[in-house]
Amino acid sequence: MNSLKCKRGTVVLFLIGIELVIVLAGCRSRQPSTPVSTSPVFPASPLETPSPEALVDLGGHVLFHRREQTGWMNIYVLDPETGDLTQLTKGQGNNYDPAWSPDGSRIAFISDRDRKPPYGTIWLMNADGSDPHPLLETGDYIELGPTWSPDGTRIAFQSNRGEGVNPDIFILDIASGALTNLTNHPNMDANPAWSPDGTKIAFVSDRSGNPEIWVVNTDGSELRQITKRPSLGDWRPDWSPDGRSLIFESYPTVAPRLLYIQDLDDAEAREVETFSVWNMWPAWVTDELILYAASEEYDEDTYKGSPANLYLQNLQTGEVHQLTSGPSDDGRPSWRP
Repeated sequence: MNSLKCKRGTVVLFLIGIELVIVLAGCRSRQPSTPVSTSPVFPASPLETPSPEALVDLGGHVLFHRREQTGWMNIYVLDPETGDLTQLTKGQGNNYDPAWSPDGSRIAFISDRDRKPPYGTIWLMNADGSDPHPLLETGDYIELGPTWSPDGTRIAFQSNRGEGVNPDIFILDIASGALTNLTNHPNMDANPAWSPDGTKIAFVSDRSGNPEIWVVNTDGSELRQITKRPSLGDWRPDWSPDGRSLIFESYPTVAPRLLYIQDLDDAEAREVETFSVWNMWPAWVTDELILYAASEEYDEDTYKGSPANLYLQNLQTGEVHQLTSGPSDDGRPSWRP
């Protein structure tokens, strides 16, 4: 099912979603995978598709972006019970990185529809795709990863609006339009995720020399490094519903992209055992269920993978259910009831 060919010592330039990352390619077989710590890993059973009963029982929908075969990116909503897809954005330009508001009535996203890639800024639309409009003035900015405060009044995101060339984490007050540079550091700060209790933001920074997960209070105090791992980078953290853990994607010392869970009071991360060697965009649904995108095949000779589809996995049983399929690349999934 998975093809993995290797060339050791090769430097590869990857576009991770919309992010550019340099990776040292090496030989890696998916079976067995080697966890960073000796803590138990979460198992994965053979792929089952397409009946995600657990998600259907919860009700709700899955929001995600899709890179079409035309090359444009657009935003969709999936009904897991019927399999129906609703396209929310259309036309030329890229629309990506969607995020539900806490009450599910609005969607924040990034769009370059009035600019040329890679420039894009935060837009807002209703949950049915109506009334799309920018929240900030557009310009030569590269902005990514909007994440809502639990009360729905603010949005955190990464942007190069700061003084340096590297992105910082900004917080936007939606009502007033006030913009605060939360991190304001010369190194890269990216991939913000707001904690369920509203007091903290997790993000990625290379200020320690390697892209790692950090956590800071929303007023900028009590900055804390969470991951300190021998990898080529940890990316895209997402909080567990109870706020005690973070799930993230990571490059180990070789090319595959794997998923890990880190408890905030634990020094070691645990690998989430999946069926694929190329996993990205992890997101919690419940304490037991996660969403993520994955490619079934990846060839390191060509540095190309099969289209990334969306999957639902039970962390306790290892059951995996495929939610999307087809020739387009899907990413940034999130669920709402």
